[in-house]
Amino acid sequence: MAPQAYTAPTNPRRRWLRVVLVVLAVLIVVPAAALAIFLNQFNPDTYKPQIIAAVRAATGRTLTLGGPIRLGIALRPTLEITDVALSNPTGFSRPQMMTLQKLDVRLALLPLLDRRVVIDRLVLVHPDIRLETDKAGATNWQFVPPAAPSSPAGSPAATAAAVPPPKPGGMPLAIAVRSISMQDGTLALVDDRTGKTTTLALKDLSATEADAAAPMLLDVAAAFNGLPFTLHGSIGALSRLQDPLSRAPWPVALRLAAGNGTLDVQGSLSDPTAGRGYALRITADLPSLDVIRAVQPGLDLPKLDKIHLAATIADQGGPLPKISALVIGVGTGDLGQYVPGMSLDHLDVHAAEPDKPIVVSFAGSRGKVPLALTATLGTLDQLMPGAPASPFPVEASVQAGSGDAAAALSVKGSIADAAKLTGASLAIQGKIGDLGALAPLAGQSLPALKDVTLAATLTDQGRGLAHDVTLNGLSLTTPQADLTGSAGLALGPRPVLTATLSSKRIDADALLAAMAGTPVQGSAAAPGPAPA
Repeated sequence: MAPQAYTAPTNPRRRWLRVVLVVLAVLIVVPAAALAIFLNQFNPDTYKPQIIAAVRAATGRTLTLGGPIRLGIALRPTLEITDVALSNPTGFSRPQMMTLQKLDVRLALLPLLDRRVVIDRLVLVHPDIRLETDKAGATNWQFVPPAAPSSPAGSPAATAAAVPPPKPGGMPLAIAVRSISMQDGTLALVDDRTGKTTTLALKDLSATEADAAAPMLLDVAAAFNGLPFTLHGSIGALSRLQDPLSRAPWPVALRLAAGNGTLDVQGSLSDPTAGRGYALRITADLPSLDVIRAVQPGLDLPKLDKIHLAATIADQGGPLPKISALVIGVGTGDLGQYVPGMSLDHLDVHAAEPDKPIVVSFAGSRGKVPLALTATLGTLDQLMPGAPASPFPVEASVQAGSGDAAAALSVKGSIADAAKLTGASLAIQGKIGDLGALAPLAGQSLPALKDVTLAATLTDQGRGLAHDVTLNGLSLTTPQADLTGSAGLALGPRPVLTATLSSKRIDADALLAAMAGTPVQGSAAAPGPAPA
């Protein structure tokens, strides 16, 4: 009898382990291998015609996909498209409205099961967008889908078109973007009517958010019309922009820096997609106005230093915002382009609320003669365009010169319509120590009159203070003479001065000497009666 081979007893645990491995191979390895073979043979370029047709149907424009569409296989698939262009309508300056060197999109797979598209990373390389207005006023950012071909009435196509499409069932598709990066981008605004081009060059843009409910962090380095600037901060979640019915506050906290100047915006919007429902605190600090000159070179701006501006603006539902907590401060400046020789030492403007008075403080000089003004005026509401006319109160005091030669002037009253400067009724009281010493301030020689007192009511003749000025109840006294009556000045190419004056006393010799700049000593001796 032939000997038989020894067979070890089968281990039940090993048998079950082998079974489990086989099942795993069937459930995981085989489908994964099949998926890998499919994706390896899958060619996304075959979908180019469908993509181009869909864009054409939605916008009426031609989308060009010059490069291949690549799909990177990973747990987070990456889609890459190169050489993208969107056409312009006919009649604009170039064939393409937008070109894009490269588009890179990385998706998260698991959220797709819940009908959520989560873009982990969106990269735009060298986008070039040109928004243009032609000479007739038409714009290239108005997309008009092509009209569908007409079908005869009663035909199946016409009958189908008359039936509204069924509403899609299920949950709407939500889209979230976790990270956006833009490199070497250009946005140009072109107006063919004026020939003006405004360019925004985006060197680098980064926008990231931790999750769908978290704010998006921004980091931008760019240039506006050649002026470099940076933008840092955060805005609300992008997912909030996909809910047009929500009115939850969408936060904004941004700082823009350019040319050693900064602009801060803090607050929120309840309807960010429409730019409505805003409540924002805006603060700007500029070492000079050179930044604004660089952006708008045609503006006639004074030479000012250390400018500070702060205000709270809130949406009122109309075209103009509510402005409160207004603060304007200017350090020093040269106002010679408006008044030769005039310089500014400081300017401060405050308005706590739209219906509270505006407080102004100014200090400067002209020809080494100091000048100071403090004023309490009407409200911001009264100065807003379209505001109904109402009495605009004015209370101001002016100090000029120094020492015994100083002059003090007070103004108190109101202007019926501040926008038109009509209906003025302002009581003026003044005292001048030495009128001749104020010649540098006036920009011309003045009589050497001392101890001058002045009282009058300033009004206009209905056309506004920019056209005519009248002094009623005028009273002017000096040691040499006195005058009472009224005087009016009509402004225009040829100013016209009219006056009705009377005097109780005039020392002609003393006045002539004062006009010549050499006041006569003892001129206050009793003069003869003055002629009317």
